[in-house]
Amino acid sequence: MVSPKGNVLGSILFVIFINDLPDAVTSTTNIFADYTKLFRAIRGSEDREKLQNYLNQLVKWSERWQLGFIENKCKVFHLTNSNHIHIYEMNGAALDITHAEKDLGLTVDEDLKFHKNVVKVVNKASRMLGLIRKTFSLLEQTTVPRLFTTMIRPHLEYGTVI
Repeated sequence: MVSPKGNVLGSILFVIFINDLPDAVTSTTNIFADYTKLFRAIRGSEDREKLQNYLNQLVKWSERWQLGFIENKCKVFHLTNSNHIHIYEMNGAALDITHAEKDLGLTVDEDLKFHKNVVKVVNKASRMLGLIRKTFSLLEQTTVPRLFTTMIRPHLEYGTVI
């Protein structure tokens, strides 16, 4: 399905097109826009086999609807150190293992820590502050709070609830 990026009708058609994906895969499945996530608690080899079967179900669904996945963009993300690393496959290609994943703009690591995200946010806020300093040669006392509130603060506050 080809449609211009940002096309509202294209987005709606895509959602209609993939709405049966959670029914086709017996795993816990989350879909947001064009991102799909499968979840499975792994306690042993039987759970590893089930997760691989879920991936195989996902591949069968994609073949049926002729909507392929880009395997090099698919990742395996283990949330604990105690989980034995296992190689999962899609279409015969081994999926890469990642130790940190970005989800809805927040980066979290395998220990559910947000250190990388905090560093990223601080760097972005610092860059915005530098941009403000370069752009404005004279800053009035009333302008600084407005610039901070509109250009820096949203970056610092995004995802703080998590």
